[in-house]
Amino acid sequence: MTRPLVWAGLFVALGCGSTLPGPTEPLVPTPRGSIPSSPPPVGPPTDAALPVAREYRLPSGMTVRYLRREGADVVAAYLASTRGGEVYPAREAGLGRLATGSLALTATNLLDGTPVESHVDNELGMVGATVRPRDLDELLAAMARAVIEANPSDEIVQHARVAQLNAMRDAMHSSTSTALAAAMAHVYRYPHHLMAPLHGDLNVLADTTAARVREAIAERWSPEACVLVIVGDVEDAALDSLVSYYFREFETREGTDPGVPVPPTRQPRTVHAFHDGSDTASIILVDMAPRTNDGDEIPFEALSYLTAGHFSSRLNQLLRTEHTLTYGAHSTYERSRLAGTFLLAVAVPADDANQALGVLLTGLQQVVDGPIAGAEIARVKRLMESRVRSALDGPRPAAMALVRGWVRDEPADHFNTQVAAIRSVTVADVERVAAEWVHANEMSIFMTGDMNEIRPEERLTGYGEVRLLQFRDD
Repeated sequence: MTRPLVWAGLFVALGCGSTLPGPTEPLVPTPRGSIPSSPPPVGPPTDAALPVAREYRLPSGMTVRYLRREGADVVAAYLASTRGGEVYPAREAGLGRLATGSLALTATNLLDGTPVESHVDNELGMVGATVRPRDLDELLAAMARAVIEANPSDEIVQHARVAQLNAMRDAMHSSTSTALAAAMAHVYRYPHHLMAPLHGDLNVLADTTAARVREAIAERWSPEACVLVIVGDVEDAALDSLVSYYFREFETREGTDPGVPVPPTRQPRTVHAFHDGSDTASIILVDMAPRTNDGDEIPFEALSYLTAGHFSSRLNQLLRTEHTLTYGAHSTYERSRLAGTFLLAVAVPADDANQALGVLLTGLQQVVDGPIAGAEIARVKRLMESRVRSALDGPRPAAMALVRGWVRDEPADHFNTQVAAIRSVTVADVERVAAEWVHANEMSIFMTGDMNEIRPEERLTGYGEVRLLQFRDD
């Protein structure tokens, strides 16, 4: 039997995880009246300007962004490459993560008790850590040496390989992760994409040599493709001296920037039903969405919040209050320079799965059909702005935001730029992107649970071809 689905991670990822005190009336009344307890309206916008990072380039072409946070007791330092993500051919699926993991382990071995973390997604590879100010010198030295030499030992590569294979196998023990990977493969024809939990191919990882990993590091980590982001309380002159010294030998290396793929056409709607015997059914609806820099990403993020991105959002009220099916649905919008994905997810008792699916699709279409109230968008914008400002609560989240902003060609004034873009969103913008991007009657459906109870081949054929799949947790 699969583990019960927990969607809290998606909820927090949308910036809606903060506690808001006290009850209030919902924004959208329901036929059964007010929900018993919902968050109050977020307060008025804060007009204080947000800090701006200082940005410059080293002679090698590597960009440095430094955000001074006076009084911070730790410093975050992260090095990222736009070539380091998982955006390469299927024959190398997982190599980006293996190479970046090997870099992080190399840097860790050069330090005394400070673990260097790694992160890889489809638009970047990143290594770094958060340390005490007096340890920044050693951290920069270790990261610089690891990336300049690009020569992790066979033992380190093997250690990174085993860790990655184990993480992938753990994900494969979850029917929900399996369904999510199937969703990505269906939408994009490629499972190692954006939100897919399986960043790599088991056979590729098992067969890739340590020599190929070292080649990949050299190809994918070159100064002109890299940014070093530091957030903390360090004197400018001292920091510039450290960075210039340790990265002085980081020279341009031949490599290829990943191309931006052409979005595929939408596949015919199908129902993918994974039988795992669980009495909890997980329902996932997924579709393409705007990419970063398409011009629609901020209005679409507002649409995602409005749909199921906070406690009193449209679908949450329908499912929780009007139909009493579940605590709530969750929507997620993931975007990059390469693609965008919109995901709706809900977990309900298996015997309620068919009703919940109908409510989910009907409610989504109602959002598209409108009207959308100005009060709804005002609240969503407060939540979105709060999420941007919360990144400044600590050096690490601020560094993550600045890294991501640089990769997406956003200015060093990332935080103020984001707030201004959010405040400019109108009801008309959200209605426009809903009409253009959301196709409730065409979104493919991915479901896990006890299919003997759900009986998709009898009850779900009206949604399209049903593919019944047996999930095996072994």
